[in-house]
This record gives sequence, C-alpha cells and structure tokens, in this order.
Amino acid sequence: MKRKILIIGFGSAGQRFAKIIKEKFQNTEILILTKQKNIQFNTISNLSEIRKLDPEFIIISSPTKFHFEHFSLI
Repeated sequence: MKRKILIIGFGSAGQRFAKIIKEKFQNTEILILTKQKNIQFNTISNLSEIRKLDPEFIIISSPTKFHFEHFSLI
C-alpha cells in the first residue's frame, strides 16, 4: 500500500519537497493542492478533498501568510 503525502502549495518550496520525496521515498503517492495546471503529480483543487484522501503526511508549503489558515483547516 502506498503512503500518501499531500503538499499544500506548489511554488519553489513545494516543488523542491515533491522532487525530494519522489527521489528518496519509494512506494509513495504525492498529491499536490494547487491551482497550477499541467504538473507531473496528482492534484486536488480544494481543502475539502483532504478528508477523502486521508494522507499520512501533509506538508504546508503555501505562502507564509496562509500557513495558519491551512493548518487550522486540517
């Protein structure tokens, strides 16, 4: 069974986290919460989808001003 890792935000930090996870951890499904299109990972479009996915780990890499908001919703 694959581990699910959700990355919130796909700016430079989010891209770096995704790249490192992909390279270093086998058997992992990387999901990205972003509005960006045409990226190489599976994406979700809103926070309400998190409950359905039930990720094992969540990385918040959105702009700093949104960190508390995203953390509170999780």
